[in-house]
Amino acid sequence: MISVPNLHQQLNGSKLIFCFCILLFASGCELFKKAQDAPSVREKKGDEMEPLQSPLVYDPVRNEWVRVSAETPTERMDTISWTMISADNYPPIVSIPTSTGISNGGNPNIGIVERDNFGSVKKSGYNVVLILPFMANQFDAITDQFSNISKWTLNYYGGTRMALKKLENEGLNLKIDVLDSRASENDVNRLLQNNLALKNADLIIGPYRRDNIRMVAEFSKRNDITMISPYSASANLTNENPNYLQISPSLEAHCRSIIFNARKKFRPEQIVILYQDSPAKQQTVQYFQEANKLYSQDPFAQPLTEYSFPANELPAPDDLDLTPFLGNQDSIAFIIPAWSASDQNFVYTMMSQIDLDRDPFQYLEVFGLPQWQQYDRIDLDYFEKLNVHISSNAFLDDQTTQVQQFKRDFYDQYGIIAPFEAYLGYDIMLFSGRMLQRYGTKFQYHLDKENPQYLHTKFEFEQVVQPTTTGEENLPIEQFENKYVNILQFKNYRFQKVN
Repeated sequence: MISVPNLHQQLNGSKLIFCFCILLFASGCELFKKAQDAPSVREKKGDEMEPLQSPLVYDPVRNEWVRVSAETPTERMDTISWTMISADNYPPIVSIPTSTGISNGGNPNIGIVERDNFGSVKKSGYNVVLILPFMANQFDAITDQFSNISKWTLNYYGGTRMALKKLENEGLNLKIDVLDSRASENDVNRLLQNNLALKNADLIIGPYRRDNIRMVAEFSKRNDITMISPYSASANLTNENPNYLQISPSLEAHCRSIIFNARKKFRPEQIVILYQDSPAKQQTVQYFQEANKLYSQDPFAQPLTEYSFPANELPAPDDLDLTPFLGNQDSIAFIIPAWSASDQNFVYTMMSQIDLDRDPFQYLEVFGLPQWQQYDRIDLDYFEKLNVHISSNAFLDDQTTQVQQFKRDFYDQYGIIAPFEAYLGYDIMLFSGRMLQRYGTKFQYHLDKENPQYLHTKFEFEQVVQPTTTGEENLPIEQFENKYVNILQFKNYRFQKVN
């Protein structure tokens, strides 16, 4: 059985969370649909919450992967209108279907079945804590509306709830505590100091923001509790912390996946990196070069050709000539490490010049990064005829029966089309629950035994250790990171998965 305690036991402002829960889980979920002509919500000063959208793309300034639109958003915040419902008619979230009998913050040693050499404990039941930005403190009681941040969180949690039901059917006994981080360091710190459920957790999932992740990661390290970071791909948020699992692949992992895919078809001398010179781009190019050495299994492997341009400056058409790279090759690949909205002009310039200078009989591919999916000023004909490939931390294949079934189930449950974050919440909860069931509280030491494909991606975790030139073995584990990156090809005017 899976027990989900009432959210307001963990939070102030319980009426808001109660209404959130009613909104998401009440039968029919008509209240969850977007309001027509709803009043706008005034922006709150000091709100530093980052946009909660997916799939993610790399932002070198923040050193993490976020979704970046081609233009800076100018629309008002999306809002949802909802109605108060009596608790007599729809009580708050209750157990599914009944309580396990574990009290709030239950006994961490309950039902121990066995231990293994990694310190993993298999139990008859597990305590799991989700820390999510419900943003209860930003609810506007006057307009009866809440922000798209809360909407994102509810969608994510809706997917989580569906996974919990499936895990219950698979025989897993979980007790779930859901906490509101409010995207606030002060609130997260208060929870870490005072919340009994966190201290007795077997697994923590969340939070979102980097500073909050650091705090929770240090808490997991001190208290020896496994933690999953579901959003951020930032490196170095914690150190020597084998309890930390990062779901989103880092920039380095994206570069490695691009190179490994390119090297299956192209020799090193057939690969050219085009980039605008800056410290962030130089670091990215270095990732590509190191990945090439790794693929070659040779630290002295022939480096890939680099062609750099001044930062923030587009080359004049008369000064740009790519024919020296295109000549005397039956096939060629260009890698263009560009990710920001302002990079779109550079990408367009490079692609148009490649198309102009290339031999029409020459096979060619162009590799880019995830946010190219949001670029809207580049003729899609270039994407098609230049065989554009991009990396992505997610891909939903609508043709699979699993995705189609989830879409139907989510709509039947909540009355809306499942957004991406619902798949994310579902996959992470299903994956972590099954790992708990099979391997216990330190399941990260058994990740090499699993290579599961879920709805939005595959999970292929690796131990991350600091590189060394001394040949020293058994180095401390920095963290565990999912290194699987989807490679998508633009074909028939849409991106399709190729790996």
